[in-house]
Amino acid sequence: QINPTGKLVVFTESTDTANYLTEKVELFLNTKILNVSSDNRSKIFETIQENFDANYIGDQKNDYNIIITTDVLAEGINLHRSNVIINYDTPWNATRLMQRIGRVNRIGSVAGVIYNYNFYPSQQGDEEIKLYSNALIKLQGFHSAFGEDTQIYTHEEMLEQFELFNEGMPDDEDKRLHYLRYIREFKDNNPKEFKRIKAFPLKARTARSNKYAQKSDIQSSTVVFLKSLYKMEFYLIKDKTKVSPLTFLEAAQIFEANTTEPSFPLPENHYEHVQAALKSFDEDFLGSTTEKVTTTDKADANTKQALKFLRDFKAITHEAIVKETCQTLQPIVENGTYTPLANELKKVSQKFFTKREITTSQVDNLLIALAKKYDAFNNDEEETKLEEIDTNFSPEIVISETFID
Repeated sequence: QINPTGKLVVFTESTDTANYLTEKVELFLNTKILNVSSDNRSKIFETIQENFDANYIGDQKNDYNIIITTDVLAEGINLHRSNVIINYDTPWNATRLMQRIGRVNRIGSVAGVIYNYNFYPSQQGDEEIKLYSNALIKLQGFHSAFGEDTQIYTHEEMLEQFELFNEGMPDDEDKRLHYLRYIREFKDNNPKEFKRIKAFPLKARTARSNKYAQKSDIQSSTVVFLKSLYKMEFYLIKDKTKVSPLTFLEAAQIFEANTTEPSFPLPENHYEHVQAALKSFDEDFLGSTTEKVTTTDKADANTKQALKFLRDFKAITHEAIVKETCQTLQPIVENGTYTPLANELKKVSQKFFTKREITTSQVDNLLIALAKKYDAFNNDEEETKLEEIDTNFSPEIVISETFID
């Protein structure tokens, strides 16, 4: 009664566990199981969509009613023909659990309620690894940070008060949650100031004195936060040639300042540092030049991977213009007309299939951007369609600071 489509999604952490479950469930229920891991995700992506994506525009099928998968499907795909998820093992990372639930909690679901079931360790096992209490503390940290009142794991979450930073896991204190909680408290206590800061335009920038820096090794350097439709990056620039990426926590610790700290005029090297960060951002993502070469150049490993990516993604995307773009780019890659193109497509493939850093819609835009860049379409009508799509992946400068003597 709770499962109107009869479809079920089972998540597990390990490929070995997924294989074990598939073998046992197929034997017990005498039914076919769709078993997904990083080894076969790209090969059977369309099969997954046909059987579990309520928004799939092709012929929806019922060849499989149960899918057992690792976290390779925790994001970037719809599984919402099912409204029931079973977590065979509970992830240590609370964000991962939220991502799993998000696969079935999508617009287009025929069910009005999502059911999320969790297998917990035995009492004896949990006494050894403390998974239940640690996962519960981490989730409570999210509630404290975001001010949520939704219970994700159990009814205990909002009934029992966990002190994330004083008790529970002092050695594993999550500083990311610390900053999120700090922002929430600042918003609650200073609503007008929070609103004023939120309205700041992009490119907020200032110079700060080294004596106020939280870290001692950033003298005469700049920290920059850049963000595009496809990614965000923090950079530390010590001179025009030395650009180093920062994690969120590293950048947050540098940005942190007291309200009484004075600001200073920007030094001349501030703009040079920012330009160096922008250049690094482009190079890190796709960056290359459009140098032409002869068509006699032999296809290398990048070319083969690029062609495979175009074939695989053509089967995945729902956009007709993107399917045509994949088809149009293939001969350009095969002929080696532009050497950087194969490498750029390889990078997109890695970000989508391997690292899962970008979504299907973002890949759609990136492929159209590459088609524009290399003048792939000669048809005026198709070029007009391409121009109507926003494919600008240049980053915006959110904030930058330079430390001076």
